[in-house]
Amino acid sequence: MTGGNQMMGLVQLGFDVPALQRARIDDYLALSTATKQCQNWGYDRAVRYGDPIYTCSVISGTQCLNESVTLNYQCQGVALPAPQPVY
Repeated sequence: MTGGNQMMGLVQLGFDVPALQRARIDDYLALSTATKQCQNWGYDRAVRYGDPIYTCSVISGTQCLNESVTLNYQCQGVALPAPQPVY
């Protein structure tokens, strides 16, 4: 997690891409990570919105040597408390 806002239910995930490699996004892992954060905040689930944001911080000629990728998620729903056992 690289950023977020609990009150607005926004989760930002990011990762760096090794030099001369192409970014591969594992949608399942990213969604489960964002959902886990949303649930920690009391929401039910996360939904990805927008396209991935690619940022290059080190350029050599026409090559990007250090790229980062940011994914944005919106938390939705209210997590229901676990049922309490009846004694």
